[in-house]
Amino acid sequence: MPKPNCMDIQAVTERLQLLSGETAEQLAQWAPVIASAVRMVELRMFDATDPADERLIHLAAVKALRMLEQSRWFQSGDDVTAFTAGDVTVQQSGQHKASALMLEDAEQACRGLLRDDAFAFLSV
Repeated sequence: MPKPNCMDIQAVTERLQLLSGETAEQLAQWAPVIASAVRMVELRMFDATDPADERLIHLAAVKALRMLEQSRWFQSGDDVTAFTAGDVTVQQSGQHKASALMLEDAEQACRGLLRDDAFAFLSV
């Protein structure tokens, strides 16, 4: 019997392939990152949420894309524009900003399907 709220990692990978322009072979090395993005979404899903909902598939793919881009961004060091004794100035590329906006949009589209993971002190 499959676990409740298990998303189809293959569907997420296919969506990520469309978003990233990467081949299936290139994405194979990122399988742990994709699985992690899927798990992040699964953990926030309400029990009655359909894991095959296209909005959730898209959200998991965008999360994986963002994680992939952040990894490449940090590895390249291309966006570090200045470094002086403890002071680092970082500028984001247009692609980096675009994936951040995509993630915000995908989160917004899934608002009613996911538990809020924000933390706030309601009283002291």
